Amino acid sequence: MGAGASLLHEEDYEHFLELGPVEQYKWLRKIPKGEVAELMERTKVLDSHDRINILKLLRQSNLRGLVVSVSDEIEAEAEWGVDSDEESEPEPLFVLGNEILVDLVDRQKDQFSGNVTVLQLVSIGLEFNLRELSSVLTPNLRTLNLSRNQQLSGDISQLAACAALFEVCLEGTAVKGDVSAFYKCPKLHKILLSGLAVTGDVQVFAPCVALKKVWLRETKVHGDVKVFSKCRQLVDLLLRRTKVSGNLKALEKCIKLQNLSLSRTQVSGSVVTFRNFKNLKHLSLEFCPGLSGMTREELEYHLPNCAVSF
Repeated sequence: MGAGASLLHEEDYEHFLELGPVEQYKWLRKIPKGEVAELMERTKVLDSHDRINILKLLRQSNLRGLVVSVSDEIEAEAEWGVDSDEESEPEPLFVLGNEILVDLVDRQKDQFSGNVTVLQLVSIGLEFNLRELSSVLTPNLRTLNLSRNQQLSGDISQLAACAALFEVCLEGTAVKGDVSAFYKCPKLHKILLSGLAVTGDVQVFAPCVALKKVWLRETKVHGDVKVFSKCRQLVDLLLRRTKVSGNLKALEKCIKLQNLSLSRTQVSGSVVTFRNFKNLKHLSLEFCPGLSGMTREELEYHLPNCAVSF
């Protein structure tokens, strides 16, 4: 198969399928954009997840972002161990050298003049630093999912320029820093940083009234829970084992909450606040000595469809 050959020719296509993932990648970046859709159709009959996902990568890179991931959405409910389709850690798509990783990212910048809006590199099996992605950590970036990369390091201050961020998922990495990095990100809907060495005052999220998912459990963040009082679309608020404080009454208007974890925090007030939260599925209030108002049994009576820990 010579350089510039069309993969729509049967012989070339058959040869392409025999190549390893790195060689496939090198060829995929050369093919005309018009062939991408047809190649995607052809891969539907293949069993090889590597080949299918490489073509997914190509399709995404010809759009508005870069996706290297086995699954499009990895949000296992590790807090309670339920509602998850993932029973084990996902396998990396394939292990590429960092040179190709950086090349992939840089190609997006060249193709769209820096206007990359989606960057998902989930469990790719590489050691890398946020600095290596600096070419696409721009004000145009909306979705950043680098979760389950245990060898990803760096400081979240690298994201300070990403003012349009809608979604940030960094769980399962070695990234650290202060949440003040998000003070210019008022459009945030989802921020998943649980288990990271992050600090700072949650007050930084005051402008983020559209927040739906906040996963900050087992971090060193602090501040008053009332900062989330205007987030009426909140579905998940997971703050277990943080230094967050404040009165539960501040959350009385957040009636769309489904998963609320405040165990081992410094919150106080009456749990009566939650008796009419009919959407709640999980409510965790263990080891919060400042709570009062109802017993666990009384809460369970008012919330029959909710798993209560209190």
